[in-house]
Amino acid sequence: MLDIHLVQRTDYCWALKIKCSDTVVFAASLAALKAEIATPYRKFDFAARCWVIIADGSECLERYLSLMEARFAASIRIRDETNDERTERERQTRHESAAGGGAREETGSQRDKETTKKMNILRAYETLYLQPGAPMAVIHAAYRTLAKLHHPDMGGDTTAMAEINTAYHHVLASLNADAA
Repeated sequence: MLDIHLVQRTDYCWALKIKCSDTVVFAASLAALKAEIATPYRKFDFAARCWVIIADGSECLERYLSLMEARFAASIRIRDETNDERTERERQTRHESAAGGGAREETGSQRDKETTKKMNILRAYETLYLQPGAPMAVIHAAYRTLAKLHHPDMGGDTTAMAEINTAYHHVLASLNADAA
């Protein structure tokens, strides 16, 4: 069964989460999302693990939801963002802005650098939807799967693909450094 959770955020965007136990249906719903909602109107928020649809894409979103209801008998839940969710999202945004999006290493003592390095590695694993310590074969498979979904030549977002590439290379570099 395909479950779609839609949250009307206070910043005039929609947060869309898709859940499905059937991988074929899940992949088809993602392909439909990318076909119905153009890249300027959608982006994937890795921190919240959801698609963000801007207000200008609301007509496309309605077409997508109608298609999912008709094709997969999708269960669609719509609600407004709570104050707690908004506060958490704003806190996360401020934290990422202060840290330079997680890509820049902080200056300071050696301990701070090690902590930042660990956080960057953890964020890289999180970006690839992996647990730290995942086997190399799983890392490669996760990267290939995400690359197929987000590659710009396949209708994906260049920003998301760049983040996936960076995370993949960061994980490989940390594994090579640990092996040496």
